[in-house]
Amino acid sequence: NLSYFQATENAYFTVRSLRELIRFLADRTDAREIHLMTYSAGARVLSYALHGLRLQSDALDEATVREKFRIGQVIYTGPDLDSDVFRNQYQDGTADLADQITIYTTGKDRALRTARFVFGGDRLGATQAKNLRAATIDHLRKEEQTNFVIVSNTERIDKDNSHGYYRESPWVSSDILLQLACSLSPADRGLVRGDDEAFWRFPENYAEEIGALAKERCPTF
Repeated sequence: NLSYFQATENAYFTVRSLRELIRFLADRTDAREIHLMTYSAGARVLSYALHGLRLQSDALDEATVREKFRIGQVIYTGPDLDSDVFRNQYQDGTADLADQITIYTTGKDRALRTARFVFGGDRLGATQAKNLRAATIDHLRKEEQTNFVIVSNTERIDKDNSHGYYRESPWVSSDILLQLACSLSPADRGLVRGDDEAFWRFPENYAEEIGALAKERCPTF
């Protein structure tokens, strides 16, 4: 569908609008937290908007900038964004803005395979631990704020080219809701990760356990 390429180009024109919306919400409302979620090429809009906000607030330290913008959860689903671009923006301090950043990833995403072929460069939503540098893996293992979550084994992952899993998979949608409703960490949401692993994943018995876990840890869920 050639309209996709037009949409990805047009996405950059909305970066400033999103950046100003976040500023408006932070400056002109009493919202306790501002949650941001994006899908596919929308990752470019969100990532560039956050990057711009951080650069414009470069004089503020991490605690001050987070208090100023009150951004809670930042969630990337199927993000069609060059991984190197995201890494460069991250190194500029983009993560300083949010309480928690979640990046869902799978090597099964056929839409991102096509995007990689067309645009070149690895896509953020297809990131695999085996392709990361040792220093990056070590950082992710110690980092509590930024989390990669593998969705390759989730229920209904193969629907919609394995790209629309945030709406197709009840496992992923449940995980997203637990973040938005109660700001739970990956472990508190029932996800698992070995001591030597960089990415979180869904346990095989997730469907059997998530109901009781949600009632216990997120009563409003």
